[in-house]
Amino acid sequence: MAVFLALQMIGVFLPFCYSQTNVDATDRPTPQCSFENGACAYTVTLVHEKTCPQVPGGQTSDTFITNAVIEQSKFTQSLSMKYDNLSATVKSLENKNLALNARVDVLDRAQNQTHAELTKLTKERSKYTLWLARLENENKVLKQFMKGYTQGFQSCSEWKEFGQTDSGNFRVDPDGPGGAPYFDVWCDMTTSPPTAVIHHNREARTRVKGYEAAGSYIVPIVYEATTNQIVALLNVSTSCQQFLKWECYHATLKDQWWMSRDGAKMTYWGGGKPGKYRCTCQKQGTCPAGKECNCDVNDAAWRADSGYLTDKATLPVSELRLGDTGHSNEQGYYTLGPLKCIN
Repeated sequence: MAVFLALQMIGVFLPFCYSQTNVDATDRPTPQCSFENGACAYTVTLVHEKTCPQVPGGQTSDTFITNAVIEQSKFTQSLSMKYDNLSATVKSLENKNLALNARVDVLDRAQNQTHAELTKLTKERSKYTLWLARLENENKVLKQFMKGYTQGFQSCSEWKEFGQTDSGNFRVDPDGPGGAPYFDVWCDMTTSPPTAVIHHNREARTRVKGYEAAGSYIVPIVYEATTNQIVALLNVSTSCQQFLKWECYHATLKDQWWMSRDGAKMTYWGGGKPGKYRCTCQKQGTCPAGKECNCDVNDAAWRADSGYLTDKATLPVSELRLGDTGHSNEQGYYTLGPLKCIN
């Protein structure tokens, strides 16, 4: 490119010169270039002897042109060297750029591999974290389950929550550590919620005969748990009940009563309500002859008053007091069921 520019500049000058001397265009000198020892050497062959007018310093046109070509050659050589140096620099930068691109490709591949490994490790960590959470939860459940077997759960419902769906005897601790000792109850898992059942020693239907005085036949009730334990169970239960029945033949209910857990005399019967109804038939309005209870009729016919006691403040029944069975035509049967609490 530099050589081409130099020749163009000479080509511009020479026509100008020859145009001043009226030299035919075919006589114009032709600049040529040859390479010697790797350098460009310029030569100009003149085909005339005329001189150009107005040549500086009185030089002949041949001398002037020769000197111009030499100066132009030096300038062109300088430009060529600079061009060569610039080309070498560009080539070096291109090589460095290629090397840098190769390094970037290596780093990109490494980054992609690292990202893939990180993603895999993150997924594995999430999986192990989930497993750990499950194991911790299972461990917690197992500890609670072992505690239930050794110290008892608060209720039958908790036993059912831990997978015990079959009815049976289970250990409960209603008021927890520091309260009443844990104890065993029968959990009826067929109900929803389950029902805790505390049995006692007098659940069978029993005949009463030969006790005339009111309340002279005393029936102590012994439960499978202490009063404190039963009270703890009552306190955590939504409702409790105990079935009580008196079957009479000339044995009025006015001579029968039961005792609360605190030893208070309770004159209402199963199905009644303290201070309101003595018996179920009074509540339902079905008692005969305007009586408060069926057995108050006190006649030679088998009658019965029965129902559930539901007042948690007085349950369970601690004693039965029975009478009016001293004469030959008088007798009765009592039935007292276990204490049942929904919990």
